[in-house]
Amino acid sequence: CICNVCKKSFSRLFLLNRHIGIHTGENHIPCNICNKYLSSVNYLRVYMQTHNREKPHSCKNCEKRFIATGDLKRHIQTHTREKPFTCTICQKLFSQSDSLKRHMKIHPRN
Repeated sequence: CICNVCKKSFSRLFLLNRHIGIHTGENHIPCNICNKYLSSVNYLRVYMQTHNREKPHSCKNCEKRFIATGDLKRHIQTHTREKPFTCTICQKLFSQSDSLKRHMKIHPRN
């Protein structure tokens, strides 16, 4: 995925969409360490943890630590081998909704 404005490339569409906010003015809260702009004070607070290396959420199985609770939840599934997302067409199981969404693209639409 490539930004039409500055030609920066991204590995995922959601990263490109988040980046576009820089050009549209939606990302207007600056990080005072690296000058990255974020769309809200809450995103800035979470983002600042990347500079502080603060990882308040730890896995009880292996003690690996994470910045965000969502990252911890995804990690825990590696221990439980839980796959709560099912393809309604071929019944294949996935541990993450994003993986299921990518998979669905292989099935032709009716």
